[in-house]
Amino acid sequence: MGAKKLVIHHGGSWVANCYEGGMTKWVYVPIGLTYDDLVKLVQDVAKVDAHRSTLELCSLAFTTTGTVRPRIENDNDVSCMMDEDKLLPEVDRFEEGSNTLCAECEWNIPQDVQSKVVHPPPFRAQAGRPKKKRFKSAGEHGNVKTRNCTICKKSGHNRQNCKNPQPCQAPQPCPSATSGTSKRPRRPYRCRKCGEEGHNSQKCPLPSEVGGTT
Repeated sequence: MGAKKLVIHHGGSWVANCYEGGMTKWVYVPIGLTYDDLVKLVQDVAKVDAHRSTLELCSLAFTTTGTVRPRIENDNDVSCMMDEDKLLPEVDRFEEGSNTLCAECEWNIPQDVQSKVVHPPPFRAQAGRPKKKRFKSAGEHGNVKTRNCTICKKSGHNRQNCKNPQPCQAPQPCPSATSGTSKRPRRPYRCRKCGEEGHNSQKCPLPSEVGGTT
């Protein structure tokens, strides 16, 4: 299997399609070089730690419009780089969108096509809400209950949106202390031991009886 001379530039930077600065080394590689072999070779030459740095491989190709810098990402890219061709063809995209279809007024339509009437395809309505036997929605007109206002006694609105002034209510007299609505006085506590009022059996000053006989 033959070998080819490979130029490896590292330690510099790309300026347009030119690599400036850094170091350069010549190595001989086999024609059937793979992408993994190329990555390992560049890591050994450039002393790149794969665990700390990301390796990006690019090559220089000479086309009819100038020099380009395609990236190397797989075995197919390495095979294209090792090709014997010196000058590669290049395909440019359109800078602006091109519309190959002319305006509708410029179409050349035959007379037999223009005379044909195109009908819409047959359509069958899907099963939906029935028109007769159904519950009426909120927007449909039906039996509407008339609202009556409890303030002005008129219909068409309620008391929340009534525009008529509310009548003033006469002040009501305050209930007296002797009226029937006043609360009854609370009965005082009565002790079950001594029978006196003002305390209960738990706060009675008399000593509690001790059960049992000797």
